[in-house]
Amino acid sequence: MGEATAAPLTRGGGGGTGGAIGALDHWRARLRRGQYRKLASEIVYQDPDVETYRYDELSVAGTERPARPAAMDRTDLLLRVPILTTRVGSDRLFGDEMRFVLRPTAAFYDPPDPRGIQMP
Repeated sequence: MGEATAAPLTRGGGGGTGGAIGALDHWRARLRRGQYRKLASEIVYQDPDVETYRYDELSVAGTERPARPAAMDRTDLLLRVPILTTRVGSDRLFGDEMRFVLRPTAAFYDPPDPRGIQMP
């Protein structure tokens, strides 16, 4: 994970009482606690199911497209990834989908600065 990913996140997104945590540390701890190794033989998602949206495509009212994230810029892309395997036994490891905001750089798309992303 890059430097931007390791930048601090704020629980609740508003500098609330949850305090700042590093995204990298958050995910490392989550992966240690969960049973993610059991997913090694499972199909978590399928490439053809991944949906890609541009900023303007998310402003169309009355569609089944995802809502535009507040931190999304006009040049960003939103990836929506439906998750096929959300549980291992009775443990829920993932929600029904994951969404990624990708921001263009000189050569490719990067995740934006995670300080604008809200943690559940």
